Amino acid sequence: MRAVNAVIQGKKRSEVAKLFGGAPIAPEVVRCIMRIFRCDYIQTYGMTETSPYLTLSVLQDHLKKLPPEEQFRYKAKTGRAFITVDLKVVRDDGSEVEPDEKEAGEILVKGETVTPGYWNLPEETKKAFDSGWFKTGDLAVIDREGYVNIVDRKKDMIISGGENIFSIEVENVLYQHPKALEAAVFGTPDEIWGEIVTAAVTVKPEMILTHEELINFCAGKLAAFKIPRRIFFIEKLPKTGSGKIFKRRLKEMFSGV
Repeated sequence: MRAVNAVIQGKKRSEVAKLFGGAPIAPEVVRCIMRIFRCDYIQTYGMTETSPYLTLSVLQDHLKKLPPEEQFRYKAKTGRAFITVDLKVVRDDGSEVEPDEKEAGEILVKGETVTPGYWNLPEETKKAFDSGWFKTGDLAVIDREGYVNIVDRKKDMIISGGENIFSIEVENVLYQHPKALEAAVFGTPDEIWGEIVTAAVTVKPEMILTHEELINFCAGKLAAFKIPRRIFFIEKLPKTGSGKIFKRRLKEMFSGV
């Protein structure tokens, strides 16, 4: 995961917050950040095309009255629309998904901070926009408060035996294991299922984690078809120049294994 990218400093501990961005983050990692840095936490989401912010997980005033654990659920989400941004989550037919935190769709955005298109690339611009709305390529659910939570990149969603499996949901469970340091989930080709759920995991120093131990840990936390059927323990996950886990490289590494 990409490192925390900003700090807001006030006089009181409650006024200190760390902002995170760059890639979806597991709630268990958020808990660690808040515990280790003894700070509040704000999730950010944006893209180069959006200058960059689209959402922040800042609590609305009435949510600050909730119990701490309920507040945490909102803080660990991707967030609600940033000022100047119009945001919606839609099905393939363009209709908006139900705000029930269950139905996933693609995030579409528009606003003065969103690019109108790609310079001298009319075909790419046409693919990326729908009636003025920019198609982010990110799949998310949304709640009745307007907070979205990314579940996967559209291109990273795993389709196994006709079932849609969101890699981030599986990763969030893997990060809960006390011996797991980093985890990435992706699909690899399979003649019977089309794709099977595959995980690459790094283990914390001086600890040993087995395939069977991790599978048993996932049982009961995930539906059986979402549990990784292939697990590779590696020393270090490949990263992009911006520090994100490089899933395409992982798929190339393990698709033929």
